[in-house]
Amino acid sequence: MFGNIEEGLHEEEDLELEDHTNDIPTNNEDNGNGSPATTAVRPQRPPRRGNGNVQVDGNSMTDLISAVNRMVGAIENPSPMTTLIYKRVHEVDGFDSNILDVVFEYLDDNERQGRKFIEKTLDMRKAWIERFVSSHMA
Repeated sequence: MFGNIEEGLHEEEDLELEDHTNDIPTNNEDNGNGSPATTAVRPQRPPRRGNGNVQVDGNSMTDLISAVNRMVGAIENPSPMTTLIYKRVHEVDGFDSNILDVVFEYLDDNERQGRKFIEKTLDMRKAWIERFVSSHMA
């Protein structure tokens, strides 16, 4: 049943492909109607990404190592502001250490609030923490 189809597929003389790419008119060519044809718009391909092999010269590698070392230093050595906020928060008596840790993390994440907090007197810091606990942890 399929014998004729398979035989036809193997015969090369039956498969003639014609190249019609030159038949497409361009902007300056006549399309046969006496008016110039427009160029077909083809979608642009996004630029290809490299194969992952990046060539780095010695200066770039040195800069990269320096940047990584600075990040490691920042992680290992907290900023003086972070240390000061921690100290000022834990100077306040009357609160569980877990609550003080939450207050510290909030103030450390919100630098403007943290800067204001460290300038307050002990009584003002205690009142601030009380307000924070009642509004954020209730």
